[in-house]
Amino acid sequence: MKEELSRFLDLGTRGLQIQAQIGSPLYSMNYDSWLLQLSTFCDRHLKDHHYYSSFINAINQKDFSQILTYFNAIKDDKEYWDQLSFPQATVYTPYSSYPLYSQSGYVSMNTSANMQTSPASEISKREKQKVFIVHGHNNEAKQEAARTIQTLDCDPIILHEQPDSGKTIIEKIEAYTDVAFAVVLYTECDKGRAKEDKIEQERFRARQNVVFEHGYLIGKLGREKVCALVKGDVETPGDITGVVYTKMDDGGAWKFKLTKNMIAAGLDVNANKLPI
Repeated sequence: MKEELSRFLDLGTRGLQIQAQIGSPLYSMNYDSWLLQLSTFCDRHLKDHHYYSSFINAINQKDFSQILTYFNAIKDDKEYWDQLSFPQATVYTPYSSYPLYSQSGYVSMNTSANMQTSPASEISKREKQKVFIVHGHNNEAKQEAARTIQTLDCDPIILHEQPDSGKTIIEKIEAYTDVAFAVVLYTECDKGRAKEDKIEQERFRARQNVVFEHGYLIGKLGREKVCALVKGDVETPGDITGVVYTKMDDGGAWKFKLTKNMIAAGLDVNANKLPI
């Protein structure tokens, strides 16, 4: 059995075990963690499969029945697995070695006897990667985003914390946005409306610098390397309506979505490091 198919089957086994946890207080968190790992595998290895889009849609909708249907169809596609191969230079850790959450901490879910976890000595220490944070006046959202990024072994770059070195603001933006990824925080900092609208039609808006830097970073890094997070009822700019905005919900699901986007952008992060 090919190595990548073993990992795929391992993910399926984990999913069935998580389904057996329905009713447990930690079921939702374990399910979200598994969905993220499954989605990451799809983005890395199944983009050329004709069921890819349908499979991803089922994952995004958290529809376990549909996920299982497409999982089994892809699993049985021998022709696809025969032509698939991992890059030779990449070291992978089996998904079965990833822990799941328990009330007392982490629990191992290594259920495949044929799977072997790569020894720690074979896994090189991950290089710290920089993530630029664009923010307004909401310090709580800024600090929460920065802590999450640090938890994922990345370096949050906040502009006002960097030395000026005689630079203007735009020069600082240019100098400190040579990064792997960017997070843009849309928070309830300003209010605005069209001049012909009534004052009751005013809506919360992000600071002007946030909108400007969002567009700048899309142009510099590419849309796939910029994640927009929205906290509160904030009007988003019309010129960037094609961009997906992630709600910073109180339950913390946004952290898993952010992690998924960072992984898809090529950053080496592990969702299991996210706090419970």
